Amino acid sequence: KQIADDMINSGEYLCAEKIDGNWCCFVKQNGVAKMQTRGRSAVTGEFGEVHDKVPHIFNTLDEYFKDDTFIIGELYYPGGNDKDVGSILRCLPDKAIARQEKDNHMLRFYIFDVWYIEGDSLMKEDFFMRANRIAAFGPILASINKYIDYAEYSDANETTYSLLASIFERGGEGIVLQKKNGVPNPGKRTAKKSLKIKKEIEND
Repeated sequence: KQIADDMINSGEYLCAEKIDGNWCCFVKQNGVAKMQTRGRSAVTGEFGEVHDKVPHIFNTLDEYFKDDTFIIGELYYPGGNDKDVGSILRCLPDKAIARQEKDNHMLRFYIFDVWYIEGDSLMKEDFFMRANRIAAFGPILASINKYIDYAEYSDANETTYSLLASIFERGGEGIVLQKKNGVPNPGKRTAKKSLKIKKEIEND
């Protein structure tokens, strides 16, 4: 709790809602677009591909973005959690689509980071600049497709506690803090670069 307080009050972080779902990225290169999960297949060693299970999201992203784009987000649906989403993504495409339509649980895509956008590398850009990029294209995508959302980052400060309380009140998972000057560092977890504040922490 003290670490979270110190980070919130430092003026060095942005905050946004944390979504409970499955990590997923949209990547487009050499005219080929995919949506991939974090995990790799034990058989092929390749990242899992789910674009054919969420065509209602993928088609919009594929049409909107040009080559050399890498966007990171979370596949989720309101009221569900990561296990619920996983139960859909583990199905074959036809069954995954049918299950979403039958149960009225169409998955949504919550964009929270971007590393490349149409040939422009952001790998050396700090998080503050990447958040601004999301703020530029996020509202456009959301207006085109009701199943695409984006993280709306704001400065972490004393108002962050009110945001967290309102998220908990409506059953949300929590918030995430991201250090403004943090740059992408794939495969490594830099100390105090980010922090997730979730219900379990509040209860403790």
